[in-house]
Amino acid sequence: MMSSATKTVKAHILVIDDKPANLELLQRVLERRGFGVTVANGHQTAFALLESWYPDLILLDIMMPDLDGYQVCEWLKNNPNTADIPVIFLSALTDMLDKIKGFSAGGVDYITKPFQIAEVMARVETHLKIAQLQQSLRVHNQRLESEIIQREKTEQALAKNQRYLSTLISNLPGVVYQRYNDKQWTMEFISEGCLALTGYSADEFMSNSEFSLSQLIPSTYHESLWQTIQLALLEHRPFQLMYPLQHKDGSQRWLWEQGQGIFHHNGQLETLEGFIQDITHQKQAKDALAQTQQHLMIALETIPDGFVYYDSEDKLFFCNDHFRRLYKKIEQHLQSGVSFSTFLQAGLNGNLYELGNVPSALWLQRRLNRHQQGGCYEQLLCSGRWLEITERRTQDGGYVGLHSDMTERKINESYLKQLNQKLLFFIHQTPLAYIEWNTELFITHWNAAAERIFGYRAEEVLNKPLSNFIVSLPENNYQESCLMMNSNCLIVNQTKDNYEIICEWYNTPLIGEKGEVVGFAALAQDVTERQQTEKALKQAKEQAEVANRAKTAFLANMSHELRTPLNGVLGCAQILLRDQTLSDKQRQSIGIIHRSGEHLLMLINDLLDFSRIESGRLQLNIASLRLDQLLQDIADFFILRCREKQLQFQYNANAILKRELVVEADARRLRQILINLLSNAVKFTEKGQIGLNVNYHEGLFHFNIADTGCGMEAEFLRRIFSSFQRGQHHLEGAGLGLAISHRLVDLMGGELRVETQVEQGTRFHFALALPIIQSGFNSSAKIIGYVHPHEKPIHILIITDNVDIHKQLYNLLRPLGFKLEQANSGREGLIKAEQFLPDVILMNSHLPEISGFHCVRYLRKNPSFSQTVIMMFSTVSLEENEEMASKALAEGCTCFLKEITGEGILLDALAEYCDLTWQFFEPSPLSFAQQESSDGELTCFLPVAVLQKLLEQALIGNIKAISLQLETLFPLYPESNVFLKRVEELTQNLQVTKLKNLLQNVLARVEKES
Repeated sequence: MMSSATKTVKAHILVIDDKPANLELLQRVLERRGFGVTVANGHQTAFALLESWYPDLILLDIMMPDLDGYQVCEWLKNNPNTADIPVIFLSALTDMLDKIKGFSAGGVDYITKPFQIAEVMARVETHLKIAQLQQSLRVHNQRLESEIIQREKTEQALAKNQRYLSTLISNLPGVVYQRYNDKQWTMEFISEGCLALTGYSADEFMSNSEFSLSQLIPSTYHESLWQTIQLALLEHRPFQLMYPLQHKDGSQRWLWEQGQGIFHHNGQLETLEGFIQDITHQKQAKDALAQTQQHLMIALETIPDGFVYYDSEDKLFFCNDHFRRLYKKIEQHLQSGVSFSTFLQAGLNGNLYELGNVPSALWLQRRLNRHQQGGCYEQLLCSGRWLEITERRTQDGGYVGLHSDMTERKINESYLKQLNQKLLFFIHQTPLAYIEWNTELFITHWNAAAERIFGYRAEEVLNKPLSNFIVSLPENNYQESCLMMNSNCLIVNQTKDNYEIICEWYNTPLIGEKGEVVGFAALAQDVTERQQTEKALKQAKEQAEVANRAKTAFLANMSHELRTPLNGVLGCAQILLRDQTLSDKQRQSIGIIHRSGEHLLMLINDLLDFSRIESGRLQLNIASLRLDQLLQDIADFFILRCREKQLQFQYNANAILKRELVVEADARRLRQILINLLSNAVKFTEKGQIGLNVNYHEGLFHFNIADTGCGMEAEFLRRIFSSFQRGQHHLEGAGLGLAISHRLVDLMGGELRVETQVEQGTRFHFALALPIIQSGFNSSAKIIGYVHPHEKPIHILIITDNVDIHKQLYNLLRPLGFKLEQANSGREGLIKAEQFLPDVILMNSHLPEISGFHCVRYLRKNPSFSQTVIMMFSTVSLEENEEMASKALAEGCTCFLKEITGEGILLDALAEYCDLTWQFFEPSPLSFAQQESSDGELTCFLPVAVLQKLLEQALIGNIKAISLQLETLFPLYPESNVFLKRVEELTQNLQVTKLKNLLQNVLARVEKES
């Protein structure tokens, strides 16, 4: 401590600073001005002095050891003996927040270093005067009570003090105010600094003459500011505020305010007094810094690598989440303040690092050294992962680290190394020549196989032009030819011994890092012998094709030649059969001739079809086809065929085939395929059943023909679709049926497959894409019920407030066997759904109380309705329907019915989503005359025996025999062609029932007429 000499002084000043030079300077200057100066080099010395001595003013430094200036000032203001001593801060800290902190601690002024002596003296004298004036005011106030006569003198002194105070307030960098405690911030007094602060004069704010200060503050801040002030007043403490304000020029300013309540001695609040300062620049700088820090943190958290920062004391300051994931095993040591050496030791203790054979102490020392030096290195973890660690020292003595997981790169490098090894092995061991050349066409690589094929050693060709060794092309276009060479081509090359060889070349360009061509690589093999062999094979193939075409033409010609005399034999046999004078033995012999002729005609027809297929002359005749009717006719026909052998026949089809279904297909060939396959099934099955199953799925019709017959051996299965192959049981037939069926299915775009098991049966399957032209319920076929795979009744809940729609649905669905429940609103529908747990919910989109969409959303959240079929419908316009359909499916509906009035749409949906098969009403067949009265009047001159023979074949379903017999009848009985054409039509369409009725009616009429 240093003290000035005892003499008469203007005032006593205590200077507190830990810098001797500052103390000496201030003491010398102040004493020269007549002040008594006492200095203290720290808070302990100052506190000791202030126990028994109280100066008039204190000059206080901020940056001091142990206790800083703010803390010393707070101690002074908390001590009743020193609380009124004015304190002026001296500091090199120039930030506005530091000044605010100084005023908050109780300082009356703040002088920044380096300071001007004149400024220091002016402020010291000003604050001493203020202190003296304040002291005088106190003295005058005391005297005022006892010395009324001194009032005039006191008022003059008070006015003088007010002038001093006004001068001081005018020079402060802000606004001093006195106001009421109301939400309008009504001003009793506001200094002239408000003009610079707000753009408005003090008079405009006084008593809210023009407007209040609160009108310039955004309304969103009003309540929080009011609550902060009221809480401070309640606790009798100062308040601090920060808020934006709209300046008169339209700009936004940020203000800092400190104030306090002035209370009467009875505790009544009198007014609010305070100070407001513009901190816009400080706020903008602070916000910019915060935004920059936020962007930096986002960037650090989003990078795919671990980032860490250690401070100058090598203690953890920050690490991102990816760094924590990399070192999750020792995550408890990734707390702020943990030293780097502790972090490493924790990793060693936790067996995090793979040390190899290096002792842990040596590894730790090496790692610390690398850490101090910085750089980039790799570290293997015990988990098998590789890290690439990059560390750099910062200017403040800390360091940043980037820890990247390079495991995948290591694996790729290892894989690339293996690939290179394999490639080198391939290049050296392959029998193909491997050659590389650069863009100037100089050879850069030549393997051992190239030496064997071309005869040149590697040292003879490397770094020499490609044209000297591979192929001789004209020099003017040689380079272009090599560069433009196809990726796969045949070239005639010359060997070192001047032999010409044909080589097959596989070329590819070599691409550099920038995408440019840096050279070419090629594989070449000698294919001279292969080319000679292929040439010979080609010639042999052409000769075989010529022979095959000749064979096909011969078969076709011979078939036609055989049909002519065969038709004569069959015709004569039929004429002889009409002769009533023949004996039974003669009739039996002629019958054998007739049946043998029919069988021979069937074989000839198969040969004709096969010859057309073999020669490529068979073309499909695509036309509209009632597929449902064709399948039903075939099923009716084979029911009779199976009944002859006491076999069961089952025909199954899904819902789409139980109605009118028009497709595009070749009806004759599709019928031929199915009849061939079903005929074979009947032929090779002695007991059990035959099945025809047809299903439509994902745009394909799937046909399955299954039997419980003898099955096939694996050896025969490999050649089952070959020509002239007969089953191992060697039943009748030429062995062409399956071959023709296989070729026809292939021609239709499908594939015929077979599954078989000896003594268990056989299943043939093929799928065809038949375009659907028309699909809908047959109006003449009435649905009377349904069949579910689990044989359970379907429970349907109908939710609609439309009475007409409910009646319509009730009348449609109740007769079919569905169990129905009804709800008239969304709320009632949800209650009944949980009560009855229906299989299907039919729901209107527009419902009272709760809409259909909200109902669906609620139901789908309940696990009990996760698989329930929910169908939504609407009665709005078609345009709105499109939008509702998308919304309904998004909410979880199974489907959206764009029309609820058409029963076909609803029944289609029920069949599809509930896996139902409809049951149809089948009326008892009418007589043929009732069905088609015109057929009964057809002119027929056929003998009774011929009609009886046709009827016999129809009754047993032998369609093929009827077709063969018709071919002989047309030329013999031209006068009956109309009748025969009708029989042929019914035969081709497999309408067996109608055919039997026709023959029975015509036979009865002919017998009656004869």
